[in-house]
Amino acid sequence: MVRAPANSKVAMVKLFLTGKKGLFTLTGIVDQYGASVVSGVVIGRDPKVLNDYSAEIASLCQTNGIRNEVFPAELDVQFEYVMAAGWQRMIREVDEQSLIVFHDSLLPKYRGFAPLVSALLKREPKVGVTALAGSSEYDRGGIFGQEEVVVGYPTTIEAVVDQVSMAYASLASKILALAIQGQMVPVPQVAEAATYSLWRDEEDYRIDWSLDARDICHFISCVGFPYKGASATVNGRLVRVVQATPLPDVPIENRTPGKVIFMSSGQGPVVVCGLGLLRLDEMQTEEMDSFTLPRFRSRFM
Repeated sequence: MVRAPANSKVAMVKLFLTGKKGLFTLTGIVDQYGASVVSGVVIGRDPKVLNDYSAEIASLCQTNGIRNEVFPAELDVQFEYVMAAGWQRMIREVDEQSLIVFHDSLLPKYRGFAPLVSALLKREPKVGVTALAGSSEYDRGGIFGQEEVVVGYPTTIEAVVDQVSMAYASLASKILALAIQGQMVPVPQVAEAATYSLWRDEEDYRIDWSLDARDICHFISCVGFPYKGASATVNGRLVRVVQATPLPDVPIENRTPGKVIFMSSGQGPVVVCGLGLLRLDEMQTEEMDSFTLPRFRSRFM
């Protein structure tokens, strides 16, 4: 455990945390500085993912004697800084000079929403996390620090979230060290280099069968667990494709993306794509039950 230098003060921090990245942020701070620097934790829930880690964050708080409440409750505690990790809501009534926001991109690229998914879909060689000052305009504050994560493809969103979560823990410890030493000096972003990532809803998780089978397979990997997963409608039912395998193409005289072309015992259906074929190795219903295609003549939409 790191102790503050004798000539410095311990900076008390209030945390707004959601998801695995929030959990690792808390873990990194407690492991480095002890629980006494954390004045309280506000825990966010995220219905868009299968596990928002709110129970794990609450358990870690309880183990370390840290006061915590589930949002929208806000702890009435004393603090010098507020850190928000994995947080997706506005934090009001906090001086911007005290607010440190963690954003999972290497700003100024991918300002906005779901930046990690967007970066992986574009096969960015590096992703990461940025600690930035709070700002009235989202993701435009000065930068306190960044951590890079090198990505090797093929990969899954779950694997990269694990890597980025560890980067959150490391960066949170470094930022708190700067606070303790009185060296919190944000560096302005290069506005001309900024790019943006739009918000995503259920429509953005629908599979586009007109694409190359390899690109569809990549899409499935990028929106899988902890997100709800790539979706399609077949025989009037919405299903989630968990895992798939691109296969070599065959000549098709009347190519129709989305139609099943082959079904073999013990294997998933093979679906025609805009280019190539895709075998659907694992599918689930909205209730997370395993799904097996009931008949050969089926069209995925």
